[in-house]
Amino acid sequence: MLLALRRGIEVFHRWGVPLPRRSWIQEAQERLERASATASLGESDEDLRYISVAVAWAVDLYHISTCLGSEPSRRVAAELSRITRGSLVDRRDASVAKNYLSQFWVGALLAQSKLKPHILAYDVHGDSKPDFVVECEGVKFAVEVKRPSKPSAALRAVHAAGDQIRDYDRPGIIIVDVTDCTTIDPWEITRERRPVRERVGEELNQMHLRLSRLIDTYTRSNKFHQVTMLMTFARYWPWIVDSNPHRDAGLNFRATSFSYRWSHQIIPLTRLIQERLLVGVEQLTGNRPSHSFY
Repeated sequence: MLLALRRGIEVFHRWGVPLPRRSWIQEAQERLERASATASLGESDEDLRYISVAVAWAVDLYHISTCLGSEPSRRVAAELSRITRGSLVDRRDASVAKNYLSQFWVGALLAQSKLKPHILAYDVHGDSKPDFVVECEGVKFAVEVKRPSKPSAALRAVHAAGDQIRDYDRPGIIIVDVTDCTTIDPWEITRERRPVRERVGEELNQMHLRLSRLIDTYTRSNKFHQVTMLMTFARYWPWIVDSNPHRDAGLNFRATSFSYRWSHQIIPLTRLIQERLLVGVEQLTGNRPSHSFY
């Protein structure tokens, strides 16, 4: 994990991404170096928590760095610099870093899924644009990524995403990272026997159905008429502390297609995108994720 973080930092340097003198990146590096040198994860639950965050964010940084390509972009570097802000754990100023880390991690996922993500905003100035444009079988889709901080914010985030996709006037995909919307601490140290993935899955199901119902039944405007798919996901990195302490990291995701809104050409493509995303997640995480397609 320390090597992954160092490689990510090297790519950021090559791209001209400014790294603050003190941020979560330096904290993560120090934690991982200490763990490597002492061959110990610490002596307390709090130590385990910090290591979990350091490992997770280091891996995300590495995945993002592998998808940046060889031609640095000044505008992309300016956006990437937002990832480097904030502290590692339990600091208010870390929220900006988390949001952008999540957004660019989704970009890495789209790249691993062979969907050719492109950041349109770096080419065209002016009106608001989707976070990414992807391509599947020659058809371009707008992708809007959101990471709400609580369940009530998730509804607002989907409303905003619908507006942005409508303004771009292409078939669109809304991807919502609902990790912070569950009642489960993604970094928790647990002694419960019930797997965290089951608890996350139950809450994700409820959240996904609520958001998909909003898109499916909304009649006050046409803001969702171009949305062809909703994807929600939650990630978790807890430690299971028992006779054999171990991490139970993973990802749970759900996807719903709104096939009746577009032509016969678009309908099968949304299913193909779902299957490609499933492969992309497996390549990024090394495991087949818990998922459901609707």
